[in-house]
Amino acid sequence: MYIHGEFRDKDNNRIEVKILNGDRSEEMVIGEDGLFFTDDPVNIEQENDDTFNTIITKSASINLLTDNYIGGDCLQIMQEV
Repeated sequence: MYIHGEFRDKDNNRIEVKILNGDRSEEMVIGEDGLFFTDDPVNIEQENDDTFNTIITKSASINLLTDNYIGGDCLQIMQEV
């Protein structure tokens, strides 16, 4: 399943979300087909282990609303711009 869509954040930056679970045989567009972004759609967190660590860990959560359950295996985020 391939799920994709875009929205504008508070600073009017365009955020594009692409999620791939397996293959692209089934496609859903966020904003259509009963699938929508929530009011606070993306949360990006950033962490450092300590002051001397130069590696920064980032993770993102994408919040969607849907009319029908589309789950299954964990969805893999392909790209976030």
